[in-house]
Amino acid sequence: MINWLLAHQWKAQIRSTRWQQNVVLNLLVILGIIYFVAIFLMAGLFGNALLRSAFPDDDPTVLLTQFLFYYAVSDLMLRFFWQRLPTLVIAPYLHLPVSRNRLLHFLLGRSFFSVFNLLPVLLLVPFAFREVMPEYGATLGRSWLVGLLAILFGNNFLNFYLKKSLFLRPVVAIGVLLLLTGLLILDLQGIGSFSAYFRDAVFTMAAHTWGLLVPLGWLGASYLLVYRLLRRQIYLEETRRTSQAYATDPFAWLEQRGIVGELMGMELKMIWRNKRSRTQLFTSILLFVYPLVLYRNPSGDRAIIGYFIGYVVLCGGVAWQYGQLLFSWESMYFDGFLSLPMTLSQYLRAKYGVLVLLSTLTFGVMSCYGFLDLEFFYLSVSCALYGIGINLFLTLLLGTWRTKRIDPTERAFFNFQGNSLMIFLLAIPVFLVPFWIYKGVSALATPQYGYLALGVLGVIGLLRRNFLLQQIEKQLLHQKYKMAAGFRTESE
Repeated sequence: MINWLLAHQWKAQIRSTRWQQNVVLNLLVILGIIYFVAIFLMAGLFGNALLRSAFPDDDPTVLLTQFLFYYAVSDLMLRFFWQRLPTLVIAPYLHLPVSRNRLLHFLLGRSFFSVFNLLPVLLLVPFAFREVMPEYGATLGRSWLVGLLAILFGNNFLNFYLKKSLFLRPVVAIGVLLLLTGLLILDLQGIGSFSAYFRDAVFTMAAHTWGLLVPLGWLGASYLLVYRLLRRQIYLEETRRTSQAYATDPFAWLEQRGIVGELMGMELKMIWRNKRSRTQLFTSILLFVYPLVLYRNPSGDRAIIGYFIGYVVLCGGVAWQYGQLLFSWESMYFDGFLSLPMTLSQYLRAKYGVLVLLSTLTFGVMSCYGFLDLEFFYLSVSCALYGIGINLFLTLLLGTWRTKRIDPTERAFFNFQGNSLMIFLLAIPVFLVPFWIYKGVSALATPQYGYLALGVLGVIGLLRRNFLLQQIEKQLLHQKYKMAAGFRTESE
């Protein structure tokens, strides 16, 4: 049966129109995989010699084991955003005499064959045979190798669980990612010694026969966790209970604000329900932890670097990530929007309201860093005011020139739908102009006056928001038929 399912999956892949349209991109991805495979293989074969030459007083095995803490944590985070989960359309097989358990085991088995699982094998197997076993003995070397591979392979199924539960239990997925990010930052800044704890735990497990039960148990538990999650979702009647959690509309309070509020609610639902917009949102949220690294880094001009980080996060992280394709998100049904009983002014105000909401929530998070350093608070206020008062109007205006169709249900990474050189050119006024303003005012006075200048410009933009929205409405009225015509064309 496995050969039968594999044949079906192979035919579905090669017959896919998207695969045929993205031949060049697929070739580039294959070349990238070959490049990383070669790097990890070379590191496994010659890593012991490189570590000895770079750190002559330390044991290469100890150094690599401690480094694998960072690799394991980063591996899970990269898998969450980059690894594509294998898909299997279950419905056509449910009426056939095929065991549902076998279908699920096949699906989980397919997820195991990934480049993310191949890379640690290429790194650890040669290193174990060339360095660990000759130095520590064959028994400990085998236990070291099996234990580490089991830990890293467990990431494969934990990632599967986080992605599958993202929509049902987003707090769990977000909490795990933030916890892992926090562990990395605390260890890198010397606040905690988690990598040292990980190293000692690995050697303790490798030194005892029973020690392998821990990583193998982790691998089996992660597999069972995903299997039980998928088992509950394979029957439609068993998913009715989970659908009751969504009977209450979390954005119902917006509908009390008229047509603009209803449009904002529809926009927020679209962000949450579609894969590409949701992934971009979570990617932007991860930038919130970077000021912790900046705060502990004594080198460089912290005011200048802090401006860049705060500006990218506040004005370019969440709002710009979503706003760069502001009208393209509705490209698949843009004609329907034009036929709705609403004015372009209401449509624009709803778009602006969503961007303001995203920027305000971002400001609320970033302003908390003011407890670490008051300069972060000044930075957050100035960037938020400039972003809401100037940048969001630029985002609305520049979005009227985007006429490429996108599919928001597709993945975000390695997805170039709607992207072009124009999107980078449009980013120049959004990112560079305020930096020049800041640098110019700071050169004449102090960095605090630079923040004040940005904040004042933002307040002026807010006071003139009705006038600015009217000008953008005129541009949208001029461009809407060009946009509709472009959105009707399938992107390749």
